Amino acid sequence: MDKKGFTLTELIATIAIIAVVTTISVTTFQTVHKKTVQKQKSNILISLKADAKAYTTNKKVSTVNVDTLLKSGYTDADKEVNGWKVIMDPNPDDKDFPYLNCYIYNETTDSISPGNYNANTLTCLD
Repeated sequence: MDKKGFTLTELIATIAIIAVVTTISVTTFQTVHKKTVQKQKSNILISLKADAKAYTTNKKVSTVNVDTLLKSGYTDADKEVNGWKVIMDPNPDDKDFPYLNCYIYNETTDSISPGNYNANTLTCLD
């Protein structure tokens, strides 16, 4: 007599293979996503650094924060939050303040780094 269908062993083996493939896929996706977000932030900071260099050269100052660049038209905002033009941080350290506005460019060291802020009033403190 011919029996049609799969044995329990075949079904368990198939489920195990699917589980392994799914685990590998999810892990790979998470790694790729993390690297993509890091690269996105790096590209935004490179662009902001170029805008800040132009500002410091034109205004003859040695430091500037991103918020000043936005207000003076040297760079464009991603969106507006409560009347405040902001640049979103794709990978924020602080989930309550996911903006790059308070990053500070220092012409002397040619670097851009996080500054201090007040998340309640959406203002930079530096």
